[in-house]
Amino acid sequence: MPNSLAAAITSLSRMLPPKRQNLVFSATIPSEIMILVQQILHHPVMIQIGQRSAPAVGIRHAVYPVPRHLKTDLLVELLRGEGMTLVLIFTRTKHYASRLAQTLERRGFKVSVLHGDRSQSQRLRALEQFRHGRSQVMVATDIAARGIDIEEISHVINFDIPNTPEDYIHRIGRTARVDATGDAFTLVDKDEEPMVKDIERALSRTLPRVTLPHFDYKKAGAPRTHEPQRHHGGRRQGPSSYGGGPRRQRS
Repeated sequence: MPNSLAAAITSLSRMLPPKRQNLVFSATIPSEIMILVQQILHHPVMIQIGQRSAPAVGIRHAVYPVPRHLKTDLLVELLRGEGMTLVLIFTRTKHYASRLAQTLERRGFKVSVLHGDRSQSQRLRALEQFRHGRSQVMVATDIAARGIDIEEISHVINFDIPNTPEDYIHRIGRTARVDATGDAFTLVDKDEEPMVKDIERALSRTLPRVTLPHFDYKKAGAPRTHEPQRHHGGRRQGPSSYGGGPRRQRS
């Protein structure tokens, strides 16, 4: 939940009569929602419908270790591979979603972009273009992680690793719809590895690490401007490098 929204709800609750009945509905209950619930409700009763989210059985997971400044180059290599028919890419911020979309367009891809700064008509147009295959790629923020039901999405790629395992599950749930199969790739800088460990603990499985045999992971270059990373434990830090390590192909 954005801090601005939480602050707005808290401010509104202070304007209401002290004695009242409050009901809170949420598709998920992450920690920030629980904090808000404890602030505005007194001894609440929780009703949960269904079980905690779990990824679809047909999703094939893969983690691609890569230096942050080479993420875009690796992404382009992946998008040029076979079977990349309809690809949903997630970034952490609206600003970088737009920047990445522009970069991919310059590399020759047909791209739609979806985030909170787009107007309703722009969002609908982006979804329609993507749904009907007029765009091979859609770059989005987590606004697209819930509620999009496009059965033909072949791949979900986390350009930026999500902040929580629950967000990861919701993101990758856009592929492998209706008992189909799909791929979920996550591009991971060395500093993001602790967040991968959190996801693996939530899934009770180790996600395979994959490298492309012909990609130059030691290519020099200044780190590209990007949003600071959310380090494990809440601290933020800037870009870093990652030594690609032994190269192997996924079996």
